[in-house]
Amino acid sequence: MKKLILLLSSMLILSSAYPQTPGLVKDGPGLRSTLSTETSGLFNSGDYKKLEELASQLRGNQERWPDGFWKLESFYKGLRSSYTVKNKKSDDDWLDIKMKLDDWISAYPNSITPRVVLGYFMVDFAWHARGGGWANTVTEEGWNKFRDRLAEGKTALNEARTDIKTDCPGWHDAMLVIALGQGWDRKEYDKFFDNAVSIYPTYYSLYFKKAYHLQRKWYGRTDNEWVAIAENAVEKTSKDEGDTMYARICWNEITMKGYDSVFEDDSFSWEKMRKGFLDIEKKYPRSSWNLNNFCLFACVAKDRDTARELFKRIGDDPNIKTWTSKDTFNNWKKWAEKPTPPAAPAPATPAQDDAVK
Repeated sequence: MKKLILLLSSMLILSSAYPQTPGLVKDGPGLRSTLSTETSGLFNSGDYKKLEELASQLRGNQERWPDGFWKLESFYKGLRSSYTVKNKKSDDDWLDIKMKLDDWISAYPNSITPRVVLGYFMVDFAWHARGGGWANTVTEEGWNKFRDRLAEGKTALNEARTDIKTDCPGWHDAMLVIALGQGWDRKEYDKFFDNAVSIYPTYYSLYFKKAYHLQRKWYGRTDNEWVAIAENAVEKTSKDEGDTMYARICWNEITMKGYDSVFEDDSFSWEKMRKGFLDIEKKYPRSSWNLNNFCLFACVAKDRDTARELFKRIGDDPNIKTWTSKDTFNNWKKWAEKPTPPAAPAPATPAQDDAVK
């Protein structure tokens, strides 16, 4: 009898850890892309007035999506996508876009928004010259253009900082992307990053940029040096995000690297991620994107009890972007429902959510 009472008590505690699901919103990259598409269209049509109004609103109110991401980040992503489409192959195509940015700046000389976009533009224009191959495949001309365009982007951002009083998290974010290409000294980079997150502690993209910067293929000294960013972010954002930051930063990095055997590495802590996801759920209870990714990570971590509770909340209406297919969702759900641990199915292909370049 005592064993039964203990079992029922533990089940009650586990269930109560998860908030009840109100009306879930099908959010995530799909919903965020609606704003990106809107801003791309406004730029292509030359409606700078509407872009200014929208940016001012999103920045001033710090508006967020149901999953917690800033809408301003989607705003800038949409503008970047308007000129990085596949048919923009020649330098002349890119220079046509730059002329439009110059027109926007001329029309709104005291606005930070087009200056931020220009900073991003010069980064993307630089990578267009370099290409995405290994360093030894880049031509001398490609390297020269790469360096010159990054320098021009940095100058444009610094001039904006001098001339315009308005601050913007996008300004700091764009500068971190330039820092990646220019290979800033670590002390210089850390000083800049620390200042940026002291001003905008909840702008996730800033942390994602630094974590990416510290990947081994860039400037990391060990394979998982970036994990320290997640741990430090918890402390720095204790009043706002706290444990959620560990989950978000690890989530973003693992999505890029792949899920295979990720929790077999002692550098990661599923318990810390789980704690962070629970807090994310409390802060953003209507997000199906957060809920489904929490469930997927529980599956990958072989945390059957957590996964089972989350599958109950998801029901038969998953956010397919998380799982990549209904079959993958159903296979994991069957695994979670079984009382004995059979071999787990192959993990879903990571959903490429947040670009960092």
